[in-house]
Amino acid sequence: MKIAFVLGPYRPSVCGVSDYVKLLCEALEQRDHGCKRISISTDKGSTFDDLSKNLPEADIISLQFSPYAFSPKGLSGSSFLRFATSICKRELHVMFHEIWIGAYPDAPWKERFWGWRQKREILEFLKLANPDWIHTTNSAALHRLQAEGANATHLQLFGGIPISNTKHPPKDKSTIYAIMFGTLYTKFPYEDLISKICQLEKASGRRVQITLAGIQRERTGINILRKLAEEVGILTQEMGKLSPDQISLNIQRSDMAISTTPLDALGKSMSTAAFLEHGLPIIAFDDGDTPVGKLLLSKRFDKQILLLNETDCVEKLLEILDSPNRSVFDGVSHTAEKMIATFS
Repeated sequence: MKIAFVLGPYRPSVCGVSDYVKLLCEALEQRDHGCKRISISTDKGSTFDDLSKNLPEADIISLQFSPYAFSPKGLSGSSFLRFATSICKRELHVMFHEIWIGAYPDAPWKERFWGWRQKREILEFLKLANPDWIHTTNSAALHRLQAEGANATHLQLFGGIPISNTKHPPKDKSTIYAIMFGTLYTKFPYEDLISKICQLEKASGRRVQITLAGIQRERTGINILRKLAEEVGILTQEMGKLSPDQISLNIQRSDMAISTTPLDALGKSMSTAAFLEHGLPIIAFDDGDTPVGKLLLSKRFDKQILLLNETDCVEKLLEILDSPNRSVFDGVSHTAEKMIATFS
């Protein structure tokens, strides 16, 4: 089977969608499937009109969609819709890494208006292109796509950090090591997190140290966290940019992870997926933007995800921390096999 992946500018290690396509292609090629990457980048003179006139020779075209990957304004325009018309008779897969903005309660009116325009363009594309398969990675996007009549289903996102086999020194059992990765969102209940960590320290008789790994695109969230942690004596350290092997080692040295991504969007976070695949329990939170009945959690990982909203969060975490075994999971292989089965 030959699959042509269409995405925005191809920038591995900088762009999450690029990392996703790179790792997925490697896994598919190991299984004797041919893969081609087609980058739409106006900076390099590659447009949807160019692609429409020269469609790839492939059994399946897989569009890896994120609005701002194809346009700084999040609107791809008429060329995107002409591309939809050109591929309407081809086997087409659409993977929504992101959908339209402003689809949450209390969103600013400008964001809602711009999101309305993005939604119109996306739905018109789906109508014209008539894709054979529509996937997304998270509950929020799935709920909103299905509410608009799209026949979308869930495809699990994998982590971008392969599990390292490098040996690491034994852990210091007197400390609970928590890890966070990437940019920390400002709309996260940091006060509740610090309160739960204080409860954890008291209940376990151990100190908690928070490690911040990876590139921080914006520092507001970190500054809030560090200030609150310092006030109660919780240790924090920043590691900065690390290689995938170093990140994996730091995850393996950790006892737990913290994600600032809301529960309904947790599935689109490659760092969260990496934590789960390494076997770590994760503290997250539910912001209530998606109805409870529409929340989708993988049965494989549901016991690893603990919510700040829950009163027994610390008790559940202690049970997991005391567990002797930590199972790991090859998410890339799982998604590749799932995709092959879907397309076959």
